[in-house]
Amino acid sequence: MLPVYKIIYLTIIVIGIVIGLTKWRQANSAARWAIALLALTLIVEFAATYSAKVYRNNLWVYHFFNPIQFFFITKCFGGVLKSKFQVIVAFAVPLIFIFISIFIQPNIFPSYSISIGFVFYILWCLLYFRSLLINVPESSIWSFPLFWISCGWIQFCAINLLHLGIYNFTTESTNGIPALIISTMASIRIVSNVLLYSCYLIAIVNIRPNLRLTND
Repeated sequence: MLPVYKIIYLTIIVIGIVIGLTKWRQANSAARWAIALLALTLIVEFAATYSAKVYRNNLWVYHFFNPIQFFFITKCFGGVLKSKFQVIVAFAVPLIFIFISIFIQPNIFPSYSISIGFVFYILWCLLYFRSLLINVPESSIWSFPLFWISCGWIQFCAINLLHLGIYNFTTESTNGIPALIISTMASIRIVSNVLLYSCYLIAIVNIRPNLRLTND
């Protein structure tokens, strides 16, 4: 039986995918990458749950998912920001993640790759917010799907960068970190994860054709 928080989290993702598929033709490139990421996330979550139950280890799932997730998110923002730097990063950084998974953190949680990814996600979000300030929106910023996705990622990354960055350290019982601190950080991560995909759901609900910045 899945814990309640995971049922809530997966339900949000499923609803987002269903609504996203009904709005696929209306969606721009950024929104389609977002919908595709939700679908991939759902598959990965079930794979991680199955692997943990059957093999008592699901680390391989996250090593596999992390570079693909980075590519999807960077492409999502790249369609709007239109940066050559992002095009290079979208392909180069996943290769770095694969290198880290094979040669540096092969049998443990990929905390290095996740930390690097979070830094880039925050950068993409800030660049998008900057584009909203520079360009004059034709509609309220609340109606832009990528605005909500940016809000979701920037809160999730800012809150969990430290925790997931030192995740392998906190799992060592000899490191002397109080159990209350570790459990509190885990609870905060769960809440921020639900908020992240709730923002994705709001973004997908807001998908409609011909919504853009006036200077795009």
